[in-house]
Amino acid sequence: MTKILNQFYLGAPYEDLEFELLVLPEKLQGIDNYSYIGVVHTPLLENYTYTIELFYEWDILKGILFTFQSLASEELIHIRETILEETTGEINVLSAERINLSQLGSPNSNLSPDMSYLFISDVLDIYSKFFLYYVSNNT
Repeated sequence: MTKILNQFYLGAPYEDLEFELLVLPEKLQGIDNYSYIGVVHTPLLENYTYTIELFYEWDILKGILFTFQSLASEELIHIRETILEETTGEINVLSAERINLSQLGSPNSNLSPDMSYLFISDVLDIYSKFFLYYVSNNT
């Protein structure tokens, strides 16, 4: 199993976190997703507003999605690089930012992202497709 942020283990059974999860509507057939409502014990994320979704296939944790609000690009890169440095094992970390285009033409507009995403998984095929679908449909 691959440990992420000293708390989440890709490949871990659902039972390890079942009392810290809320069921979310299914977004991809065969993949169960949950909102993580437990406490994250890492100083890396303590200054940010974020949510965590965990994705299970056959009750095995396969992916973690962090959604950040109002996170600067440099901060997203820092979090991504720190996770990669602290993780043992092979993982894929996909990141994306969503910019509110209504900011265009506004005075003092800096076009900073209003939502930023990090998706972590040890398999890339179906999860990368899901990540791209999820980000593009949450606008």
